[in-house]
Amino acid sequence: TLTVSTTGTLPDNLPTVTDCKYGDTVQLDRVNGDSFGIYEIAVVEKQDCEEIVWNPVMTDRAFPVRHGTEVWLSCPQYFIIGGSSRATCQNGLLQSTNGNTPFCSELGKYVV
Repeated sequence: TLTVSTTGTLPDNLPTVTDCKYGDTVQLDRVNGDSFGIYEIAVVEKQDCEEIVWNPVMTDRAFPVRHGTEVWLSCPQYFIIGGSSRATCQNGLLQSTNGNTPFCSELGKYVV
């Protein structure tokens, strides 16, 4: 969310909360030709993860998941997980906790 604050009174048509998320673009328009200065724009909420990025790897949680959430990774029946069995949502992307890319391998087959 975006919180708008001012040192003066707020106009009636200016929202105090929007659906703005980390990574969005903010557009500022000058209405009357008056000048204005920008001292700070900060979007502090981090972006959620919307989907899993490693197919056919599965997670123990439904998507979307919140920024900072850790998920356990698994594979479909008759497959085993390799690379990493956990990942954390970081700014909209799942990142494996050990830095290795997760993958699914058929039982009895070894993939390097």
